[in-house]
Parts: sequence; C-alpha cells; structure tokens
Amino acid sequence: MVKEVQVNANDVTFDRTLMDNVLHLKALLRGEEIGRGVFGVRDGALMAQDIFVEIQYRKHGVARRIYAEAEQHFGMQAVPSNLLTSDSAAYWKANNFSLPKGAMIRPYSYWQMSKEEQDEYEQTPGNHKDDLDDHYWSEQQRAYDEHIRDKK
Repeated sequence: MVKEVQVNANDVTFDRTLMDNVLHLKALLRGEEIGRGVFGVRDGALMAQDIFVEIQYRKHGVARRIYAEAEQHFGMQAVPSNLLTSDSAAYWKANNFSLPKGAMIRPYSYWQMSKEEQDEYEQTPGNHKDDLDDHYWSEQQRAYDEHIRDKK
C-alpha cells in the first residue's frame, strides 16, 4: 500500500534542462525528485513527451505544476497528444480538455510500473525498458503524421 502524503504543490521547485528546444523538468520537494516532465513544441503546439509523478504525490496538483512550468517557459498552453496513458487521459479530462479525435490510450509506461513489474519486465529475454516508450513514441509520431495529413 502506498503511503498517502500531504503536499502543497506551491512547495514544488524545478530543475530545468533545455536541450534541442526540448524542456526536461524535474519536480522537487525539499530536494527530493517527486516527478518529471519532458516537453516540446511541434507545429505550434506544446505537448508533453513524458510526464510522471510518484504515486504517493499524485492528486496534489504536482502534474498541474509541471505543466504550468512548461507553459510558462514556452509561453503557450499545453494540449493533449494523440497517444496518452490512461493517467494522462484522466488528467486532461479532469481539466476540461477534449482528447484529440482518434486518440490512443495505453494503460501505462515502463516508468509507471511498480519496481517488481519493472524487474519482471527486464528479466524477460528480449525486453528493455526503453522498448515500451520507443514503441509508444513511434506510434505517436505515426498517429500525429496521419492527423496532419488528414487535415490537409
């Protein structure tokens, strides 16, 4: 069972790294990493490439603060991507955003697995932790490209 914690999202601070116009954020609470996000702009839209909040810190506004930090950096509002985890889809719906038409929702990424699930996944021959996310992002790219092509 996960221990419930009390968090004031305003106490969260950030480490920021910008590489090739991709913003990497680490959300810190009293120096401890409790979440992270990777954001970029594609065709004028700010999207999270990855976002994660440690389970005991969820439902305290931490994800909202991560998005707000990225939005402030880029000067634009983030929008949902075409391929989401179930947690991301719930976040966007809770914040009154419609998901893109044809959005694909998957249960979770490697980083959202428990330590036991991660260990089991990695011990299976042929599996590597990046495989899930590499497949996820290649599928997102394909879906995004189809979406742009269909708009033309």
